[in-house]
Amino acid sequence: MLSSSSHFSRYWRMGILWCALAPLGACGGSSPPNEGAVQSGSGTAGSRLQAALVNADTVLTRQQATRFLTQATFGPTPDDVAHLMTQGYAAWIDEQMALPVPASSHVA
Repeated sequence: MLSSSSHFSRYWRMGILWCALAPLGACGGSSPPNEGAVQSGSGTAGSRLQAALVNADTVLTRQQATRFLTQATFGPTPDDVAHLMTQGYAAWIDEQMALPVPASSHVA
């Protein structure tokens, strides 16, 4: 017969394992990439969350540029917003990726 401490230990480990793996159930991943990325029409609140495909010729509004920079940076300045509006998303991302990594970076 198992002692109560080993019985408790087994359930404790199972509980930790469950807590670690449970969030992965929300990941989905059953469809290929980009399949169904953009939905059309109106539907439930969950289906209204859509991925926006923007081509390079799209002119950004001040609101769109500010929202993007708010999510992509520590906060936009008016000059940052104007710069993004003139060059677009793709060019801004390319510009950011081309920046040198500072010597004091946390990256080893």
